[in-house]
Amino acid sequence: MSGSTLAELAALVERQAGGDGRHPTAIGALSLSRYSKPTEPVMAVCGPSLCLVAGGRKRVILGDEMYTYDPARFLLASVALPVAGQVVEASPAAPYLALRIGLDPGHVAELIAEAGPVEPADPAPARGLAISPVEPPLLDAVVRLVRLLDAPREIGVLGPLVLREITYRLLLGEQGPRLRQIAAVDGGPAGSPGRSAGSRTTSPSRSGSKAWPARSG
Repeated sequence: MSGSTLAELAALVERQAGGDGRHPTAIGALSLSRYSKPTEPVMAVCGPSLCLVAGGRKRVILGDEMYTYDPARFLLASVALPVAGQVVEASPAAPYLALRIGLDPGHVAELIAEAGPVEPADPAPARGLAISPVEPPLLDAVVRLVRLLDAPREIGVLGPLVLREITYRLLLGEQGPRLRQIAAVDGGPAGSPGRSAGSRTTSPSRSGSKAWPARSG
């Protein structure tokens, strides 16, 4: 993982967030988080999403299992789950900086169908959460997505393309089987578009595209 790329992502999130809290963006699927101190555990429904940290550390508790992620590891949620999230490493000098990208089951299924057969992999575990290392191609694509917030006129054309690349990078990685689990949400086959799931509430985005609900990062 490139230190300079991660530093750029942290700077982008810091500037775009502007202050502590969770922040929606002009890219409907993308939200940002910033905290300058650790938080208490917060219960939320986590829909299908990629959560990536640019600074600090967070843990998510599902039942009796704990998932900790930081700049070296991302969290992938494949189904809507009630979880407790807690920022455990943050300070005014080194705040917690993170982002969340909602994953639409229908879009994931379309990409899987277009990508064609892949090498056989072990089935995704029953749990709907997983931690994986952040690989450079994925990090690079995420940085390019966040950069688009500085070019609002380009979001409508380039945003969907970069989101598609991020999904494809996940599909190629060790969480590929779990991505197929996202595509099969609501009983739809993994090779055909399904309905968006995991929404308990929705919030409009400035771009007009659908944003996943619940907590970011």
